[in-house]
Order: sequence, then C-alpha cells, then structure tokens
Amino acid sequence: MKRFVEELKSLSARELADELKWIWKYVKEYKYYLVLYLVLGFIATAFGLAGSVISKKLINAVTGTDSSSLVTLGCLYAGFGLASVLLNAVLSRISAVSSTNVTKNIRQDVFSRVMSAKWQDFVSFRSGDILNRVNNDVSTVSASVLNWIPTFITKSFQFVCAFFLILHYDAAMALIALLGTPATVIASAFFVSKLRERTKKARSASSELVAFLSETFRGIHNIKAFDLKSDFDVRFKMVQSTLTEALLSQNKIAVVSSVIVSVFGLVVSYSCFGFAVYRLWAGVIDFGTMAMFIQLSSVLSGAFGAIVSLIPNAVNSAVSASRLMEITQLETESTDSGQTERFIRNNRDCGVSVKISDISFSYEDDEPVLHDVNLHAEPGEIVALVGRSGAGKTTILRLLLSLVSPVGGNAFLLGLNNGERLDISECTRRAFSYVPQGHSLFSGSIAENMRMLRPNASDEEIVHALKTACAYDFVSKMPNGIHTVIGEDNFGLSEGQAQRIAIARAILSDSPVILLDESTSAIDLTTEKQLLENIKSLSKKKTCILITHKTSVMEICSRVYLVEDFTVTEKQK
Repeated sequence: MKRFVEELKSLSARELADELKWIWKYVKEYKYYLVLYLVLGFIATAFGLAGSVISKKLINAVTGTDSSSLVTLGCLYAGFGLASVLLNAVLSRISAVSSTNVTKNIRQDVFSRVMSAKWQDFVSFRSGDILNRVNNDVSTVSASVLNWIPTFITKSFQFVCAFFLILHYDAAMALIALLGTPATVIASAFFVSKLRERTKKARSASSELVAFLSETFRGIHNIKAFDLKSDFDVRFKMVQSTLTEALLSQNKIAVVSSVIVSVFGLVVSYSCFGFAVYRLWAGVIDFGTMAMFIQLSSVLSGAFGAIVSLIPNAVNSAVSASRLMEITQLETESTDSGQTERFIRNNRDCGVSVKISDISFSYEDDEPVLHDVNLHAEPGEIVALVGRSGAGKTTILRLLLSLVSPVGGNAFLLGLNNGERLDISECTRRAFSYVPQGHSLFSGSIAENMRMLRPNASDEEIVHALKTACAYDFVSKMPNGIHTVIGEDNFGLSEGQAQRIAIARAILSDSPVILLDESTSAIDLTTEKQLLENIKSLSKKKTCILITHKTSVMEICSRVYLVEDFTVTEKQK
C-alpha cells in the first residue's frame, strides 16, 4: 500500500490537472457535440440494457414460464438492436467531425504560437521535434480526448446502470460482480506512473527519429557528395533501435497492466456465471433470469474493462498535451499596431537612417558577444561589417531584426522626412529586407518568391528589381521567365543565381533598409560591384548594411566597420 501511495504521489496531480485544463479549452468549443455524443451514448446504453431485460422475457416465453407474446418480444429485441446499430453509427460520425475540427484548431494554434515565439527560445527545439509535436502529438490529443472522455462517461453510466439492474434482481450477484473493482483500480493506478514515464521516452525517441529524417533529407545533397550513405545508415539504425526499445518498453507496461485487469475481469465473470448456474440449479431463478445475469455481468465487466483500458489513452493524451504546452507557453513576440507601416510610408521618398548606440549582447550571461557597439547607416549608403568568423557580425543583424535582445544600449530607426524616431523591436522587422547567407527562396515560381514581401507588385516591377540585382539576364532565358518554378532548397538554380533573386526580392520590397548577410559570396566580382552600385543609385534611397570579406566590395561602401574583440570600430578607407 505504501508503494501504491508513492506511485500516486509521483503522478503530479497539478501537472495532470494543467494538461487536462489545456485540453479542455479546445474541446469546449465543441461542447455541444460532446453533450450530444453523451446523450446518444446514454440512450444506446439504455437500449442495450433494455435488450437484456427483453431477452430474459423472451427466453422465459419460449420455455413457457412467461405468457408474453413471442412476436412482440422478438420485435422489441430486434428494434433495440437496430437502434443501437444506428446510434453507434451517429456516434462514430459525431466523433469524427469533432475530432477532426479539434485537430485543426490545436494544430493551427500550435503553428501560430511557433511562428510568433521568440526566435531565441524557438531555436532550442529541433525542427524535426517541432514537426513531430505539431503532427503526431496534436493527433494523439484530439483523438484521445474525443474518445476517452465520452467513453469514460458513457461506460461509467453503463457500469452503474448494469450494476443497479443486477442489484434489483439479486443483491448477492451484484456484490460478486463488484468484487473485482477495487483490485483492478489499485492495479491500474500502480502502472500509471510507469506508463507515463515510458510514454514520455517513446515520444522523445519518436521526435528524435523525425528530426533525424528531416535533417538527413534536407542535407541529402551533401550526404551523397561526401559519400556518407553508410555512416547515415548506421546512425539511422541506432535511432530506430532507440525508438523500438522505447515503444516495446511502453507496450510491455501496457500489456502487463492489461493482463492483470483482464484476469480480474475473468475471475469476476466466471464467479458470476458459476453463481448464476448454482442459483438456477437451486431453483431460485429461471433460465431467462440466468441468461440476463450472465449478459449483464458481461456488460458490467466489459464496461469496467473499457474504463480501465482508457488509462493508456489518457496517459498518451496527457504526455502529448504536456509536449504541446511547452510550445504554446513559449514567450511570444509583440505585434505591430501599424506604427511601422506609417513610419515607412512617411519616409518612403527620403529614406531611413539606422542607429545603434552602446549596444551590448551575450547569448550566455558569462559569455559576452558584443559590448558598447556604435554604428550608423544613412539612406543611399552601403555600410560594410567585416571581421573574422564568429566575431559577432551576424549577431548585429539579428539585433536589428530583434531576433535577439540586447542587454544594454538601444537601436532605432530615424526618418529623414520629419525626424521621427522608431525604436527597433519585433514590430519593426517590416522596415528591413533581410537576405541571409544560406537558402532563402521557397519552392514555387520566381514571381511568387518575389511577391512574398510585396504581394501587389506587377510583373514589370518584378522585372525591374531583377535587373537591378543583375538577375534578369538569366531569368529571361528560363523556359517561363519569372514564372519558372524552382524546387526546394533552390533546386534548379546555382547558388549565385539564388542569391541575386533573393537580393532582387529585397529591392522590390517597400522596406527602406536592406540587410545582406554575405549574400553576395557566390556572385562574381564584376556582377557584385554592379549590383551594389545599382542599389546605391535607386531613386527611392535604401539603406544597405552588408557583411562581407571581400576587399574589393569594401571600396564601394560608404563606411566599413571592423567587428572584433566584442566591439565595433570604424575603419579608415
């Protein structure tokens, strides 16, 4: 008993309550479906129990101990059976509709929270793990909730009704039927915490598998190029083995608990059958009553077994809910009230200055990355950030995009039209067009990629931006021009071509500031110089900040900042 109490304590009632509360906020939107499901479930239970009573009368009518009409009883028995079939079909449809909609709502909410979570918190999760949670855990929660909650209620109702019906006819039989309940409850509770622990491990292993596959398929080009197939085959076997071991361990607990519960159920069922036979032999009951007792005891044990068997589903649902809660409880970013759009509109023609004043930043409290950084960039200028790899150049761009937050200092935009100042935050990203070092195009046509930052751009405006980025010369030679479809990870384009299209997209946007994170690394020197000169000569002056290692590019820049020793110093050209 002491161990049983310890097991119950380890369940963390508060944690379980929080998980169920989180689940309920999605279910309550479909509470009317749930109520209808329960009402129909109660009716189906009543029909089933009524069928047991009618079967008793029907048997007694056949044996001559009851004068009721065989035809009437037969019609009623068949009618109740048909009604149960129809009700079960309706219940199945209600469950499917509500479960599908709850799945959609939870997945939409989780996706939205992922997209609005602070970047620095989000990157602590692997993309494959997030994918597994959004897909598998959401499905587990929605399917389980709209199955085991109604099932628990309806089966409990069925259990109580069957028990009192038996009690009405024979108190001793009812007592025997109830004997297995305490033992079954204790046995089930004993395994719950163990099952929860194994389920968490299985979920974690499943996420590891999805993450591995996601990263492998995304990097299959490099895997083939480096001839790493054998190495990845071995790694995949290891990930598979970990998942297999976790799933089998989870299944072992579920099977053992199921066997114990089933044994208790068999003992009760056989006891009821033996007692009913004895009562019939003693002449206390007739054949119809015996058949009814056997049928009701089966209903009783079946209902209780169904309730107990819901425990693994409840554990699965709770574990999945806790994994989803980790995502939905991430701190979210601020939303733009429209101030950035007004700022951009007010300074569309004159341009925007970027100011960084005494900014300090560290990813870890004891590991400074930047300290007292100062720099500025004006409209029509190209400002370069140079320095060794890992010095903090990309971090400066992340600070401008508010992907990370400084521990000191401030950064702001200054409108040259009326001197309006706008502090940089998550809400000001609309003011920047960012071109990262790696892949930044999405599968779809070139025109679709270009319009991501400016949906209403005309084909002529797209062509003009491509020409400014020195990209139209090769795009025009493609089979469908700007409507040519490119594949995932820029498939169909060279790295230099992809970079120029990404820069063209930044030029096309209404954003007054362009950030280039080594985005010209794969472009030849002549084209790169022409591209940057084109950006400087745009009629609507844009402010451009780029990271580069090329000395020739620095000659075009208005200013060059050297990033080293945790700070920034302006280099003399």
